[in-house]
Amino acid sequence: MSQHEIQIQLSGLIQLLANNLYADPDVFVREMIQNAHDSITRRREVCDADAPLGRIDIEIDSLEGTIRFRDNGAGMTEQELHDYLSTIGRSGTGELKQTLREQNHARAAELIGQFGIGLLSAFTAAHTVEVRTRSCRPGQGGLLWRSEGDKEYLVEPIERESIGSEVTLYIKETHRDMLDPRRIQEAVKLYADFIEIPIHIDGDPQPANTIKAPWDREDEYTSEMERIRTYQRFIDERVPDAVMEVIPVVVDEPLRVRGVLYVSSRRRPDIDIMGTVDLYISRMFIAKEHTGILPPWAKFIRGIIECPDVNPNAARDNVTKDERLTQLQAVLGQVIIDHLRGLAERDPGKLIRLMDYHHYHIKGMALENEDFFDAIADMVPFETNKGFRALPEYLSGQGDELVIRYFSERGAGTQIYMLCEAQGMEVINGSFTFEERFLKRYAEKHNIRLERLDIAGSKTLFPELDEDELARFSELEKEFAFHLRHLNVHPVLTAFQPATLPVVLTASKILETRKAIKEATENDALPQAVRQLLKQLSENEEDEVSAPLTLYINTRNETIQTLVNADLRSEAAQLAFSALYNNAVMMSSHLQTPENAKTIAATANRVIHRFVKQGLELQQVRRRLGELKKEQASQPPTDHVTCFVAIPFDSAYDPLMEKLQDHFEAAPYFWEVLRADQRYEQDGRGNIDGHIRTHMSAAHLFFAEISEANANVMIEVGRMQMMDKPLFYLQWQEGAETISDLDGRLFVRYDKENPASVIEALERFKPIKKIKGTSRFLSRRLLERAEKWEKISEKGRNYLLENFTTLEEVENAGKQGPENSPLESLEWDAFWDIVQAIKAGNGAMNQGE
Repeated sequence: MSQHEIQIQLSGLIQLLANNLYADPDVFVREMIQNAHDSITRRREVCDADAPLGRIDIEIDSLEGTIRFRDNGAGMTEQELHDYLSTIGRSGTGELKQTLREQNHARAAELIGQFGIGLLSAFTAAHTVEVRTRSCRPGQGGLLWRSEGDKEYLVEPIERESIGSEVTLYIKETHRDMLDPRRIQEAVKLYADFIEIPIHIDGDPQPANTIKAPWDREDEYTSEMERIRTYQRFIDERVPDAVMEVIPVVVDEPLRVRGVLYVSSRRRPDIDIMGTVDLYISRMFIAKEHTGILPPWAKFIRGIIECPDVNPNAARDNVTKDERLTQLQAVLGQVIIDHLRGLAERDPGKLIRLMDYHHYHIKGMALENEDFFDAIADMVPFETNKGFRALPEYLSGQGDELVIRYFSERGAGTQIYMLCEAQGMEVINGSFTFEERFLKRYAEKHNIRLERLDIAGSKTLFPELDEDELARFSELEKEFAFHLRHLNVHPVLTAFQPATLPVVLTASKILETRKAIKEATENDALPQAVRQLLKQLSENEEDEVSAPLTLYINTRNETIQTLVNADLRSEAAQLAFSALYNNAVMMSSHLQTPENAKTIAATANRVIHRFVKQGLELQQVRRRLGELKKEQASQPPTDHVTCFVAIPFDSAYDPLMEKLQDHFEAAPYFWEVLRADQRYEQDGRGNIDGHIRTHMSAAHLFFAEISEANANVMIEVGRMQMMDKPLFYLQWQEGAETISDLDGRLFVRYDKENPASVIEALERFKPIKKIKGTSRFLSRRLLERAEKWEKISEKGRNYLLENFTTLEEVENAGKQGPENSPLESLEWDAFWDIVQAIKAGNGAMNQGE
């Protein structure tokens, strides 16, 4: 046996390492800057602590085809050229860093180099490299080191006055694009933006690098607001994302970590996506959008992180997976959680928006990571019928027996919210991905009862009826069941709130079981044999479309109460059954199917046909009504808007009438508001009925107070309905529920004890605003309540009331008063002032208010 020495072709090894160790051809910029940076730091440490401020210059000569890197660092002796520059794998910086670490010297963290192979990066873009240098050590002269990337290299003395080094790269023809100054500037921004030494390109007095990042200025901020805004501007300038929230990172233990994380407003529904950061070590760029730095659950986080304590790989484009990387992940995870907790306290609204944007990842990863679940479970907001709430807030005030009520069917929210609102109950929308599992996990951990409301059998929403009620509606229930028998729907009588909802359709437990079986057949975690068995079982079951549903019939509803007294076998009743069921399907959008849609369309067409038929029958009636209206329209409408009010002749309604007159006879309306018992002697009508017909014919719109169904009012309403004019029904809120019809008649609810509430209700109706006259009524009520009215004689007041009905008539008469007027000049001036105040809507002139 004999031993032999491995032969190495150095030039081939250099080219192999240079072309395969570094992924990007511009990486030499990083390595040259790193060497210059460490040389400047080394000069202060080994030669002169008071050395001049460091500076790195880069010069690009496109004609010569060179790029020069110049620094005022420590330079090198001839022995150092042989030991470090010419020996692959040996690093003077690395050795100095180790020495300083052993001495617990803080400057060790400032050194970047480690492996002694950085010069190889030059050969990714250059065919020849020259180094001109002069060491800071005493008695040293200038030296030239030259290599073309093969075994031999040249070292010779040269004249050089300045201490430091100048590295010249002769660029290959294939990489002449690197001679573009913009390309070098981009590389400096990418790799060396945060090093503390200024880098100047082609003599530009402004450094190409930022030098100080926001986390390097922590001592300069005068307020937390200034600090956050600085971080925000910094991240806005560097990333294309729309940033929802910035998270400054300033940590000293157990690792030194600086930087900024942020939450993007960009939704990412992919569960496999990872949070990313741009990573820097000792201020030098290592990797862009690194996916291994943040904890796995931080999928909604992006950022820029600088940490000198993790270990880069040889190519300095990644970090080694060791204990320090694990520590870094833990540190950043804690920073994120602490920030979310702080946000919950100082700005819960922003936390809700953040969670809403990223609930998919936050809740999904919480279910995968127990520690993360425990950290954020109390902060996660859930959609409820009372807004977004975190679970502790949702549970507060429930007393000793805590319960989480929720629904999980997507699309069931509309009807569930209506049912719960009517009972003053708060319910959680658990229909989004992961939410039901999240609620179950939370309930298990806190020993809280869960109650799902969107499945048949919930007595919370659908209480049972007593025997009398069941007996009263039993025939209706049977007829519903018969009518819907082909759909396999099970009707159930109940009495729930709100009473406006006649029926509600929910999934049965059988349907839920079938869905669970179907989902299990698609679960790859189950053995193939089990999934095949479940698939066969599901195929033998009825199709999901015909799976049993439960139709709850609300006996409190007015339509149901009317229907129970109808002929249940009549065409109208049968159409009502179909229409009620179809409305329930539409309310329960998650139960919609193509077959349901066809059925709903067919029923709607039958209802339309019935309406058309009835419409033809009503044409004759309407024609007769039209003739009656012509007969009664003997009095043309007034130029100003007149509103006729049908109201009981009862003093209890006087406050309501006064509110209507006070509001609509004043600005900006200037209407005349009348009721049947108001008479004017000059009209010459012989009886009340004649006055009523006159007022109705001249009116533009009607108000009718129908709360007590007063006989006189109902007679007047009948006449009003024959006239093609807007009709508003006024009714106490305590009265029977009503709805608007399709003929322009609207119901207005108001507080019986607060007549002023009718004004607020009427003002919400847009048709009110559209009613206009050609002139403005001069209210006798407002005239008589004006302070200056008393300054006018009785004779003058009578004259004014008899001769002026509108504001336009007063304006036409002129400021000096009409000719032959019995008014004195001062009386006319007083009248004129009153009119101007009325026009301006000036309440100051109202004596009685």
